[in-house]
Amino acid sequence: MAQGGISVLAFSNKTYRVAFCALGPKPERAYKTENALKGKLLNPLTIKKAKTEILKQVRPITDMRSGKDYRLHMTGIMLNRALNAAFARINGKGPKYGDSVI
Repeated sequence: MAQGGISVLAFSNKTYRVAFCALGPKPERAYKTENALKGKLLNPLTIKKAKTEILKQVRPITDMRSGKDYRLHMTGIMLNRALNAAFARINGKGPKYGDSVI
């Protein structure tokens, strides 16, 4: 998604670092999203809570590349993909670094 980006770093102690870019005036860490994930295994409910938190923090705009609603929708999708890929990687599975998760 060229209109925004999500980055996730997962650690074996069930902590996560989440950041986003091009979804607000500047790149930022999503601290509330990280707190919603802290100490929890990934499952559909945990991911849903993380999506709710990140959508409260991002402030996308509408411009010639895409609309605000599209960017909000894609934020949830990209967070889901990034979380699942990061979690799989720390468990020795999932895509290799550098491989697309799209």
